Amino acid sequence: GVGWGAQFQSPLFLGFMALLLLVFAANLWGWFAIPLPQFAGRLAARDAGHGPVGSFLAGALATLLATPCSAPFLGTAVGFALAGGAGETLAVFAALGLGMAAPYLAVAAAPGLARALPRPGPWMGRLRAGLGVLLAGTALWLVFVLAAEPFATPRRGAIAWQPWSRAALDAARAGGKIVFVDVTAEWCITCRVNKSFTLERADVAALLAAPDVVALQADWTRPDPRIADYLAGFGRYGIPFDAVYGPGRPGGEALPEILTPDAVRSALARARKP
Repeated sequence: GVGWGAQFQSPLFLGFMALLLLVFAANLWGWFAIPLPQFAGRLAARDAGHGPVGSFLAGALATLLATPCSAPFLGTAVGFALAGGAGETLAVFAALGLGMAAPYLAVAAAPGLARALPRPGPWMGRLRAGLGVLLAGTALWLVFVLAAEPFATPRRGAIAWQPWSRAALDAARAGGKIVFVDVTAEWCITCRVNKSFTLERADVAALLAAPDVVALQADWTRPDPRIADYLAGFGRYGIPFDAVYGPGRPGGEALPEILTPDAVRSALARARKP
């Protein structure tokens, strides 16, 4: 039941992170300062606040907030890690951590690179205020996701989506239809990008509205073990996820996480071939 970005399905997580980001934003704007406990003050004085604990927590926060956007790039690797043994899991997540640390490691290996970084100055105050705006915007987005209830029926737009279920999928396949399945969520930014730039394009929407095509949409905004099991059947543990079924692809063909019109068009053509 574990998925990349699945923590965004938890109202407690969303509420806590929204509050935390608003506190961070107010701090960047200079509205208040939180005094450190005595033991933390000694730690900060010893390592200037950049010790291993602070670095670890900053990296963990960045990773948690990045999962809705990083799923297209990490979904396959994380799926492999979760389906494998302890060795594979450790290797994959160690590589992810190494990748996030790469810029800092590069400067440590070649200290001369630090000379290319901008020097401290008044611009840092303006940057603080700008970063506070970005944090506040992220918090508002989390509140929007928290308030969004899973839609009972898929949203009507350029495509006449029908609610996904195993029964609906099996019925459409039994009727000889071409089936396009889209798994999405309110918190999945990449899903919105796929819809805006690919699925809702006039030419692609026309293909999905053909008489022999059934478009099914599954909402994973809140936890749903049926959807999690469906994704796991393709070795996927995150979204976006899209698949096409038909006489030429009776078991379904998973599409790339980042959709293009050509990818959808080609998949539908392959699914039509018996």
